[in-house]
Amino acid sequence: MTATDTRAPNATAPGAGRGNRPGWIAVAVWAAGIAAVFTVGWHLRRAGLATEDALPPLHAR
Repeated sequence: MTATDTRAPNATAPGAGRGNRPGWIAVAVWAAGIAAVFTVGWHLRRAGLATEDALPPLHAR
């Protein structure tokens, strides 16, 4: 209830406003970014530009 005794529209109702689309767009952008990072890493390793140590740092002597 507001000062003018009218109710605000229910923003959580299905179909109200833009719905859940902005959330799905954000998820798609994050997924595309993660996929791009893995793809770039794969190409760098194949080209020999991103070398990997023989042993991980915790097992290095």
